[in-house]
Amino acid sequence: MAHVTDQPPSARFVRAGDYDPTSSVIERARAVDASVLADPAPLGLTALSLPLLALSLINIGAVKATTLPVFLATALIFGGVAQFVVAMWEVRRGNTFGVVAFGTFGCFNLAVWYFFNFGLTKIPPADHASALELFLGLWAIPALILWIASFRTTLVVNLIFMLATMLFVVAAIGNGEGN
Repeated sequence: MAHVTDQPPSARFVRAGDYDPTSSVIERARAVDASVLADPAPLGLTALSLPLLALSLINIGAVKATTLPVFLATALIFGGVAQFVVAMWEVRRGNTFGVVAFGTFGCFNLAVWYFFNFGLTKIPPADHASALELFLGLWAIPALILWIASFRTTLVVNLIFMLATMLFVVAAIGNGEGN
């Protein structure tokens, strides 16, 4: 005589800690507790800092401006793509601040790559300084908003966004002045 149960047939073969092989990928993904996922913030912060370091070294004249393609490649792949992936990883973890922060700066790096590769070619060379001033000044706004929002986080995160805001403002002013 067959054993009657109120469980679906697939549930009878699942042991504790196992997943149901007949369940969909989405069902299995939802079953993963977000707290067991690795923290993507270190990757995101590294992807934030490396392109900004390269750009800052060019801006202060520590390296020649002809090295701009090195910065652009770093901005596109590490700063843009990696931070966008980190933002999506933060979605899975339920960290709204991380999503906005890494998504914003990932988009900034993608925008920088596009701006230098395609945008500047459409602007007369005499107007490049004011275009850079506008571009960097606009990005100071979300950096400022994130800095204000970071007051509810750690001191280190707060300092990162304060310095990022200052960097955008100083870079915008410097480019506007032709420096």
